Amino acid sequence: KAKRCDLLLDLCDALILAIGFKRILDVEAPAAFALAETLGDCSRALRACESAITAISCEQLGPGTGTPQWAEWAERADRNAKPDSKDRPFADIAIGAMLCATGKNRSGLKLLTKAFDSARNQNDLNNSLIAAYMLLNYRTAPRHAQKNVQLAEELIGDSVLGVREYYRRTAFLLLAANSFLALGMRKKAEEVWSELRTSAKRTGQISFLLTSLGTDALLLLMDGRLEEVLNITQDIRSKGEEAGMPQSANIIAGQAGNRARLYLGRSLEDLESRLRSVVKQFNMSGAIPMFCLVLANLGKNLDEVSKFLEQEVVRRPGIGTDEDETPNFIDPPFFEAAVLSGHKQAAELLLNRFAGTGVCTSGIWYPTCIPRHLGGAAALLERYDEACKHYQEAIRICTEMKFRPELALSRLELAELLLKQFPQEKSEAIAHLDFAIAEFRDMKMQPSLERALRHKEILKA
Repeated sequence: KAKRCDLLLDLCDALILAIGFKRILDVEAPAAFALAETLGDCSRALRACESAITAISCEQLGPGTGTPQWAEWAERADRNAKPDSKDRPFADIAIGAMLCATGKNRSGLKLLTKAFDSARNQNDLNNSLIAAYMLLNYRTAPRHAQKNVQLAEELIGDSVLGVREYYRRTAFLLLAANSFLALGMRKKAEEVWSELRTSAKRTGQISFLLTSLGTDALLLLMDGRLEEVLNITQDIRSKGEEAGMPQSANIIAGQAGNRARLYLGRSLEDLESRLRSVVKQFNMSGAIPMFCLVLANLGKNLDEVSKFLEQEVVRRPGIGTDEDETPNFIDPPFFEAAVLSGHKQAAELLLNRFAGTGVCTSGIWYPTCIPRHLGGAAALLERYDEACKHYQEAIRICTEMKFRPELALSRLELAELLLKQFPQEKSEAIAHLDFAIAEFRDMKMQPSLERALRHKEILKA
């Protein structure tokens, strides 16, 4: 029985790389777990739980920790992991992640931190990577940005030991890069993505390949090569469809693709329709922030935008306190939508949430420059000197990390502020405006180009 169990567990490892997630969950992991319990072997039982939980994460392109299936395997892990044993960290990871997914963030993060510390003390690379991945996934409120970069840097230098560790390292690297980007550390993120690209080429594993293509799209986006972003995201969707992973491919493609479409003003009505369908189907899903932002960009259904902002920002339990663990990728679209639609209360709450945290971008999710929106919010609240400082910071950050579309937008918005509130700075405003116009024209950012040209017409008149 022990030999049979080991064969099943090895098969699960192989199926992870072969995208056999359904087979792991439906057949191999349950069979291995049943044999392990018959043997009274907690370590083998835990390894079966890990295979199942890894398959859930891969299948959903995310932790999947809020699902009944995860809860079932987490409970199995919990009852087989003895206190202070080498298996205990994984059980704590499974339970901690589930707590985070069900709104019990503080207790969940506490358990995940404990699991990480235990795994590191045991020199257990596999569980260290899993715990770090979960921490970087759930500990993403703006105030944690510096701590997340420290965690990412701690594990970046570790070696890879075997299939499970190899897979976990690749998953961890994506979120490590996200942490670096959040603080504007593009060069560091690119180094991490280079390793991801190497993993994809070496293994040929489709999940690695799609993720690598997604990071390529993010780099193109920051470089302002927006048409190329749309081309590569279409390739991601096609490859995902062929591999039977359309949902995962759509998520990866949307990271850079949706932002590129906003910059270009391309097919936004179609994007609105698709996102509305997703929001309706999954109720309060992660699609809501981008849906809200698309509506605000279209300048229609602003009552609906206001409803979302009231519900998701203004009436959010704990907002403005350390109880609010809302992820960094959720609020930037709401922040941008609040400024665009003139919702002062939501804009002020989000300005207070991000100001002083050092967060520069929204990371890999619909990348944007946070100080630009701090400037927009301050201007909306008639705090014009503060707005100027935020815009100048946005320009510095975008220049240093070479975030071309956001640099042009930051200079446009500073020009608009100077023209309206600081007429004595007209020559500086015009310089910013001329820079932005040339950039928008070159990047084919038509909506922003038209907006900038309207200011030139007014100046001529």
